[in-house]
Amino acid sequence: MTFFSARSTARRPLRLGIVSDEHLGVARDRKGGFAWATQQVAQLFRDHPEFGVRTEILHCARLHLGAERPAEIDGVPVRWRQDGRFGLFPRGGRGIDLLLSIDYQTTYRIAFIQWPRTPVIFWVRDPWDSNAHAELCGVRVPGQPDVQAQSTIPPNHRSMHQVWLLSRLLFRKLIFGSTADFLRARVPNAYAIPMPEIFRLPNPLAIDPAGIEKTPRPSVLFLARLFPVKRPWLFVELARAFPDADFFVAGHIHDEGPGGWQPGSLPPNIRLLGHVSGEAKRRLIASSWVLVNTSAHEGLPVSVQEALACGVPLLSTLDPDGTASRFGIFVGHHHGDGMAALPALSAGLARLLSDHAERERLGEAGRRWVTETHNPAAFLAAFRSLAARAGRPLPKLPRAPR
Repeated sequence: MTFFSARSTARRPLRLGIVSDEHLGVARDRKGGFAWATQQVAQLFRDHPEFGVRTEILHCARLHLGAERPAEIDGVPVRWRQDGRFGLFPRGGRGIDLLLSIDYQTTYRIAFIQWPRTPVIFWVRDPWDSNAHAELCGVRVPGQPDVQAQSTIPPNHRSMHQVWLLSRLLFRKLIFGSTADFLRARVPNAYAIPMPEIFRLPNPLAIDPAGIEKTPRPSVLFLARLFPVKRPWLFVELARAFPDADFFVAGHIHDEGPGGWQPGSLPPNIRLLGHVSGEAKRRLIASSWVLVNTSAHEGLPVSVQEALACGVPLLSTLDPDGTASRFGIFVGHHHGDGMAALPALSAGLARLLSDHAERERLGEAGRRWVTETHNPAAFLAAFRSLAARAGRPLPKLPRAPR
C-alpha cells in the first residue's frame, strides 16, 4: 500500500483492542463483513507502524475445548477468551488504551466488563432493529414453510443496554461511527439506548482491478456466506434461467439441519467456490460482469463495495444508501423466500448482460464513489477524529514536505 508516507514522532503508540467474534484467519470462524473489518483494520495498522497504533484482537467467541489459540494471526497479537464459566481474557502483556467494537454482539460484553473504564468506538455495521427482526423472522427456506430460517434469531437488546448503563456509571466514553448513513436510524432500537451522536467511519477498502480483464463469456457473481438470510436459492434459479452465462458462488455454507439451506440439484453453469480470499478473490470480482445480492437484510455489504471498486455493477433486492439504484438495478424488496423477485431479477440481469455500455457506465460510477469515500486514507482520518473524541488522540503526523 502506498496511501501514506508520513512518520509518527510519538513516544508510545496507542494500544487498540479490536473487539470481535469473527476473523478470516480462524478456520472455524464465520467469514463475513465483521471478520473482514477486523482483518482490514488490524492489517492496516500492522503494515503502517508510523501511524502510532498497535492493534490487538480480543476474540470474544467461545471456542471448543482443545481448540488452537495462536498468539498471533497474520502478525497481529490475539487474546482469546479462556475456558470456564466467565471466560475472561488473560491478563498480562501490554494494556489497552482504546477499544474498537466491530458492531456489537452479546459475546462482546465480557471485554467491556473486563476493561470497564477504557473508552470504546462502536463501529456500526449492521444493527438489527425491530423492523429487521420482523423481516428476518419471515424468511423461509423453500420447502420449509413452517420452519424459521437459521441465523435469524435477534440479538439480546438488554446486553448492549447494560454496557451503556455501566459506561455511564463509570464515566466511560462511548463513541459511535457508521459505514453508512441509513444505518444511523436503527441504532436506538437495535441497541436499546438513547440516540447517540453518530459519525462517519468508512471502510479501509483497498482493492485494485488493474490488469484483470472481464471473462469472455458472461459471468455473474454471488459473494456472501450462504445463510438463509442471503437467500442463495434465488441465485441458483437465476443460473437455471441463464444457461449461456457462468454463475460463481463465493462463500461458505454454515447452516445445516432444519431451517438451513443446502444446495441440491444445481444447473451445470453454476460453481460453488467456498470461501475465496486474497488474489483469487480480487481476480474473481474484477473479471465478473455483474454482482447479485439476493439478501432479505443487510447493512452496507463489503461485497457490494468490493464489486463497485472493481467497476462491477449491482443487481439487488436491497438498496443500502442507494448503491443498487445508483450503480446497478434495484428490483425492489421482496419478503419471505423472495421467489416473487425472480421475474424482476431475471429482467434486470438480462438488461445488464446485454447492454455493455450501460454496464460500463454503472460500474465506472460505482468505482468512483467507492474509491472516493471508502479507502484507507478516509478511514484513518475518521478514526483519528473519533479517537480524539474518546480522549485517546493518536500521535500527530508531521506535515508532508512541500
